Amino acid sequence: MLIESLGVGHPIIFIHGWAMNKDVFKPFFEKLDKKKYQLLFFDLPEIDENDTWENCINQISDAIQDFNFDSFDLFGWSLGGQIAIEICRLKREKVKKIILASSTPLFVNNDFWEFGLKEEIFEDFAKSIMNDQKKTLTNFFNLQLLGQENKKSILNYLTNCVATQNLNVNSLKFYLSHMKKNNFLTFMGNMNCDIHLIAGDQDKIVPIESQIFMKKNIRNVKKTLFINKASHVPFLSHPEECATYLDDIYS
Repeated sequence: MLIESLGVGHPIIFIHGWAMNKDVFKPFFEKLDKKKYQLLFFDLPEIDENDTWENCINQISDAIQDFNFDSFDLFGWSLGGQIAIEICRLKREKVKKIILASSTPLFVNNDFWEFGLKEEIFEDFAKSIMNDQKKTLTNFFNLQLLGQENKKSILNYLTNCVATQNLNVNSLKFYLSHMKKNNFLTFMGNMNCDIHLIAGDQDKIVPIESQIFMKKNIRNVKKTLFINKASHVPFLSHPEECATYLDDIYS
């Protein structure tokens, strides 16, 4: 598994979300100081539908280990936020900060969590990805950008970003199934590192209510950036605000 790197400063590892790849962060990287940060990014490993979540996390953890960092931080977007939490669990002595962008301890509603999506939406994506991959991804990207003012340009970028790769359907189903059942609420309450949140108030996948809940109830949540008129990809729709927020965290 290849991890790419830009810059020479403090290492921050960026982890992308479902059905995307590492290139989704590149416009945001243009706003960041490469002398202040070392930006590391990679494609999530392709995992067979019947493989284990632990194997996936270990592949990523082993690739990070090759850098021999004394310490590093994590920036996880959406599903990437949950993977970042898992890496923090394995490397808790090395991770000082975790920045969660449009991420959540639970994506799916249940009897004790009401700040996510209905289970049926995940079931529909899992079924439709087998029948019409292009249409399913287009619908997913549109869902991410509902309520977004500059939707067209971001949608074009997301579509072109994915179009450069042949997506593995079994891998998509693997990650989707774990988004459906993962629950990090208890663990987040016991994390040793500082937690920072970036979110858009128009997000239809990770509702802003989930972020407000975390801010109020998870003790290690420090600085938050809740952006007016932003949806699920705030670092693309509002890159300057997110870059300023990151600089503030590391000031």
